[in-house]
Amino acid sequence: MVRFIEYLQRTSQDLIRVYEGYPGFSGYGDWLSINAETPKDLIGTAFFAYSAGLLSRIAGILGKQTDRERFAQLHDKVKRAFQERYVTNAGLVAGHTQTAYVLALYFDLLPEPLRQPATDTLINNIWQRKTHLSTGFAGAPYLNHALTRSGRLEVAYDLLNQKSWPSWLYPVTQGATTIWERWDGWTDDKGFQDPAMNSFNHYAYGSIGDWLYAVVAGINIDPDHPGFQHFIIRPCPGGGLTFAKAEYNAITGKIACEWQLDKKNFHLSVTIPANTSARVYIPAQKKAAVREAGNLEGVTFLGLEGGKAIYEVLSGTYAFESQIR
Repeated sequence: MVRFIEYLQRTSQDLIRVYEGYPGFSGYGDWLSINAETPKDLIGTAFFAYSAGLLSRIAGILGKQTDRERFAQLHDKVKRAFQERYVTNAGLVAGHTQTAYVLALYFDLLPEPLRQPATDTLINNIWQRKTHLSTGFAGAPYLNHALTRSGRLEVAYDLLNQKSWPSWLYPVTQGATTIWERWDGWTDDKGFQDPAMNSFNHYAYGSIGDWLYAVVAGINIDPDHPGFQHFIIRPCPGGGLTFAKAEYNAITGKIACEWQLDKKNFHLSVTIPANTSARVYIPAQKKAAVREAGNLEGVTFLGLEGGKAIYEVLSGTYAFESQIR
């Protein structure tokens, strides 16, 4: 990993990746995006910053403090280079594509005062496309996460629920049972795409599954506790859904989360494997609105935050109910 980051640094120019005139392979960019060409150097530089930040965290976990500081400083330098080259004082991002804004937001490459203007521009782009995405392979995995983290969960759900092309559900409306390589692998007006490259079993856009597990169902990792020794349950209902259920077979055992929503109550059932614990977030405006059915042992109330009641929960199976408006 160190050699990889050093290679990125060595083959960049002023910390900008695949700069104009770069003699090597510049990558495929935001592959198979929809009429939205994101500059390859922006993508390369964004991932350079993100990767350096990840390596700094990894080095810290491994006790390599010199490397942790070294790569943290590199991350900050690449982040500044990204801002100077690609971000205006008004929060506009070069390329003006959904992927450009998504990477800048999700990789935390913007100054805090510019996050809201960038989010607004991203959402306007989505609306101008009549609530359709344009992201390719580089941007699609982070699109709904970026919207959710920016406080626009409802827009993320609008994209999830979109049934016309291009969208995740359009192939389903056409009878698909696998993920397609292209958003337009087949369309009702044009038929099949180029048969030379038109796989109908290709994972890339299946990356929405991560958002379904983490946000819709609510099963999240805790970055400070690898291997699901401790994890986070934080379902975020929306999009007209009244039910969600997910299971994850972690190395520690099966994690299960299921919720239902009726006119008055939010019902949550969770299973926490043996020798693990979890932090559970339940939609509620006050503690009195939540009750836990059965044995309260292993459940500790931590407080209220952002319209959710927070509990620390030990291993076991629990059922919560919250009164909602």
